[in-house]
Amino acid sequence: CRAVVVAILIWGSIAAVAQINTENMLYMGRSAIAAEDYLTAIRYFNQIIEVKPHLYQPFYYRAYAKFALEDFQGAEADCNQALAINPFAKDVRPLRGICRIRLTNYAGAADDYTWCLANAPDDANFRYNRALCRLEDKEIDRAAHDIDTLLQRHPTFYRAYAVRAQAELMRGDTLAGLSWIDRLLAKKPDNAEAWAFKGRHALSKERYEDADSMLTRAIAIAPDRYEDYLARALARHGMNRFDDAIADYDRTIDLVPEHFAAHYNRGLLLALIGEDNKAKKGFAAFMRDYTIPQEVMDGIMEEAGKQGLKPKDEAEREQTVKMVSMQMKALVARDLWTMTEYFRVTNESNDFIKC
Repeated sequence: CRAVVVAILIWGSIAAVAQINTENMLYMGRSAIAAEDYLTAIRYFNQIIEVKPHLYQPFYYRAYAKFALEDFQGAEADCNQALAINPFAKDVRPLRGICRIRLTNYAGAADDYTWCLANAPDDANFRYNRALCRLEDKEIDRAAHDIDTLLQRHPTFYRAYAVRAQAELMRGDTLAGLSWIDRLLAKKPDNAEAWAFKGRHALSKERYEDADSMLTRAIAIAPDRYEDYLARALARHGMNRFDDAIADYDRTIDLVPEHFAAHYNRGLLLALIGEDNKAKKGFAAFMRDYTIPQEVMDGIMEEAGKQGLKPKDEAEREQTVKMVSMQMKALVARDLWTMTEYFRVTNESNDFIKC
């Protein structure tokens, strides 16, 4: 009997230690997230899940860490598991909604935000995100209704005005769309997004001077938005202000060194005005800074797999990616400059020629 009592006491001590360790690991995992050490955080949550798979919190926090690492499918799967354990966990639905947006599952995301709004009907972010999802799915009337409701309750939620304007543009009512931007500027004249919106619209109508003026105002308010420099460069090109357009392409490349359109348009413009020295400097920067965007390479490799051209192992995949990336960069160089630059790119990967 005494042995049984001792065994019970020992088991009770082990269970208590396990509980303490679980709570400690949960704390350490959250601390790792706060420190942006997401892989370490995932390891802590993995240990908790292995010991106590009935807890929803480690699945939720692991989903957060995976989302931060852009593993959106894995994050959504963990959110699903957390909700299977606790369907009423209020902190999980917003995260799953964001995951679904990134996975372009807009209907699923809208469902999550509908659930969130049932519990927090005055939350502006939930209603705004649902409106965005509905707009992506071409549910224009429902999206517009969401924004109207949001602005009635939160008239200073300025981002919503641009979405409301976009809804009118999707209906084909340009004047109504621009009127929403004007309403925003009447309330907040220093809103860079509003000026940029008007500038891009003017650019689409080939009203280059108006576009230049509006985009300049946007840039003065928010000088680090690369897309505004790119749009202004197009407007200035249309006004034959080539040096100013090149300066805007330069600024775009400063902000996003791998930006394809900026490199491409800059090279064509330099060739147009015959500034060979600048074009050569541009090629040097191109060789140094430009890489084929990862999403482009992922798309190429995915399509190759569909055609039965999947690499046999990781080493072959890396070699294939390197070769295809070099070839694409060479073709871009040919389009921007001449065949001489094409061969300069291809020769960079040829050790015999480089020696």
